[in-house]
Amino acid sequence: MDVEAQLIAAARAGSRRAVGRLFSAAEDVAAQPRSPRAGRLSAALAAALAEPDVGPARVIGLTGPPGAGKSTLAAALAEAFVAAGRRVAVLAVDPSSPLTGGALLGDRVRFVDSTRPLPGHDTALVVRSMAARGEAGGLSAAIPLAVAVAVAVGYHEVIVETVGVGQADIAVTRYVDTTVLAVPPGLGDEIQALKAGIAEVADIVCVTKADLPGSADTARQWHLALPVAAPAGWTPQVVSSAAHAADVAALVKALDEHAAWRASRGYRRPLGPPALDPSLDPSLDPSLDPALDLSTAPRVDWDGVRGAAEATDTATTLVLLGEAVLAEARGRTRPGTPASQVLAAAGLHGVIQPDDLDPASLSSAAGLTALVATVRSRIASLS
Repeated sequence: MDVEAQLIAAARAGSRRAVGRLFSAAEDVAAQPRSPRAGRLSAALAAALAEPDVGPARVIGLTGPPGAGKSTLAAALAEAFVAAGRRVAVLAVDPSSPLTGGALLGDRVRFVDSTRPLPGHDTALVVRSMAARGEAGGLSAAIPLAVAVAVAVGYHEVIVETVGVGQADIAVTRYVDTTVLAVPPGLGDEIQALKAGIAEVADIVCVTKADLPGSADTARQWHLALPVAAPAGWTPQVVSSAAHAADVAALVKALDEHAAWRASRGYRRPLGPPALDPSLDPSLDPSLDPALDLSTAPRVDWDGVRGAAEATDTATTLVLLGEAVLAEARGRTRPGTPASQVLAAAGLHGVIQPDDLDPASLSSAAGLTALVATVRSRIASLS
């Protein structure tokens, strides 16, 4: 039995040290994806995740702007889950130290060491800080593997906390079941900026620091800013919390409702580690996977594309159309697929043809609208 498989067995038996070594292995593999260890870890995780007693696990993405109180919220959520008899893994992505490149470990101070033990386990809670190390989107490159590790060794709840993010940092949505956007009171006009990006993919908006003045107004503004329903049918919820007082009951309720909604529609996150270099294992192909759960893919604002076309805004229409095609492609390919290969791997290379870009057609609302309809139809025909 390989070392990686032995570590998984030990972690399942309750060894905190084995869990830590597996998370370290995930970080090492993320830094050196062509190493022999990458293939061994991937194989060990795939075997562990295929066992019938694994899961069900829930992966929650916790994101938001700097200072929103994400770490405090993650700690309060973890405490609530542990009190309910759940095993919890928190993967907290920290900014990187400019000197060492490691995580600054700021998130760990929010968590207490007095979590109650469960039978056969050192503790019900494990917290792992991971350095972002320049990765875009507010995550660490090791997060996909780390999530697979947490699920494989038997954690029921996995919380992925990003670093402070801006409107375009939506990478976390690719690896979680539910995306929670934490926002503090008093954002004001910043709500308009956030709703153009990360808020569009949030399943739940949690207004933090609910005991501060202005929190009720902020919650009201978010109710007005969010769409009535997302394209997939889920109605984004707005809840409030005072995490420092462990008042997260409304958030836990919303999380449970979203989990029930996903289950009723058969949505599932793929059980398996992310695709690695195919040269290590021919079965690991980073191309289109029909079993991939598209519910966590970036949501495409086709209404926005069509609106720009109807307004005869040629430049905006073409930009949004290109972004829509790319978002569709990313939703159809495994996380980690190189950007240069995404369109081809998803089968969407060539959905926009040179002949489609006739200047005469692009100068009218009818022509632009027809182009949008044509491209969307081509994408649908490949589903």
